[in-house]
Amino acid sequence: MNPEKYPIDLSQACWDNKMTRIKEIKEIKEKVEKMMSRGN
Repeated sequence: MNPEKYPIDLSQACWDNKMTRIKEIKEIKEKVEKMMSRGN
């Protein structure tokens, strides 16, 4: 039971989506950092 006044999605699907997005952002960040380091 959520004590909050608004609904919170605590499902596994929501967690998996969040972790997938974090992984994608980290991969993009690494690509950008590699591109930037090649330019210097």
